[in-house]
Amino acid sequence: MAYFHRYPGLERISGQSLSVQGDSITVGLFGAGEDVNITNEGDDVTIFPLGTTGNSSLWKISVKQGARHHLTGLKDKIYAIGPNWQNVDTFEVRFDFKPADSTRLDVRSLNQQIFGGDAGIWRGSQTPAISLISNAAQLSGTQTPPVLEFNQQAQAKPVDFAVFAAKFGHIDRAFILVVKNGARPRNLMVVIPHPFAQGRGVAYYGELGFFTNALSVPLIRNVIDRFALERWGSQVLAASDNWALLMPVPAGVDHGGEIGPFVSSPGIGTQLISHIIALSDGRVAADQVGICCFSGGIHNANSFIAAGGRGLNIRFGCNQDPVSGTPMSSAVPSRRQYLSGYTTGGARPGFLYLPENPYWLAEPRYANMKAALGGEYPHTWAVPNYTLYAALKSV
Repeated sequence: MAYFHRYPGLERISGQSLSVQGDSITVGLFGAGEDVNITNEGDDVTIFPLGTTGNSSLWKISVKQGARHHLTGLKDKIYAIGPNWQNVDTFEVRFDFKPADSTRLDVRSLNQQIFGGDAGIWRGSQTPAISLISNAAQLSGTQTPPVLEFNQQAQAKPVDFAVFAAKFGHIDRAFILVVKNGARPRNLMVVIPHPFAQGRGVAYYGELGFFTNALSVPLIRNVIDRFALERWGSQVLAASDNWALLMPVPAGVDHGGEIGPFVSSPGIGTQLISHIIALSDGRVAADQVGICCFSGGIHNANSFIAAGGRGLNIRFGCNQDPVSGTPMSSAVPSRRQYLSGYTTGGARPGFLYLPENPYWLAEPRYANMKAALGGEYPHTWAVPNYTLYAALKSV
């Protein structure tokens, strides 16, 4: 039977009340399968996975940054919930801490620190040439879609990009801004990636400094190249030059969740965007804001919509293969939501269902990526690399 225990060690804490001097604790859950989820009773802590050790999964439980500004302690109850919503195990925890000493948001450019050269905020690069869904305009609803066609390509596009460090309280995170070279876009697409501290990402991103340094240069460079330029930036700029892309660099330090208070504390993401617009001398704007999320990123996206991005004109959303088929908040008026079946086993109301067969069989890299990824192909490759462009072209 699964049970909570202290970490390090295996001392069982089932039914106990733990006292923590500080604002976070790491615990283990011994003998739990993949269908067991960890949740809590209150609203002021975050829980995120740290991988596994032996027969235990490890979980970090942290007080939210917003709570640290007005509380000196809090109590909560932690649950392990089975696949049929049965209570597997539980314990209580009380945190005692000093309130955060600063609520000021500081935003600064990191480009010179990372890339050298002058002190200007912009550096040059390009998005790669990519294949596109050529019948994307027909994917506007949730009815059975036509089989996807891939008869278009977008050529490589020259871009300007900037990297910023944003610090709120004691939590630092990096953010990447991408703009078409020469353009002055009025709209801003905020991209929320999947959680990095899961599965093979624990080792992969750990090697890049994910667990040790929120402003790790190897981690930032990796996210720039693989995600901000290649995966999502290429799709945004293929659809329109009137969008800029803003993407956080997740980190597993400072107890603030992978993206920190910029998604979870009311209005902090909005303040961040205002600072970035000012630092860009008005090169970018946020007349309309879109949000795109992938896989488990849906939870941070919904938090940003409800809290961190409060006050922004969020008009568009793209929800890419979310975990458990979690829908994007209905507060976003124009939403495109896609499922491959990988995270749900089938279709869900409100989503466009695009399983591997027959929808992705004509995808230009299907054979190679299917050989590399197997059953993960539609989730890990197809949906995130194609559907943001399709969503933007179908509104």
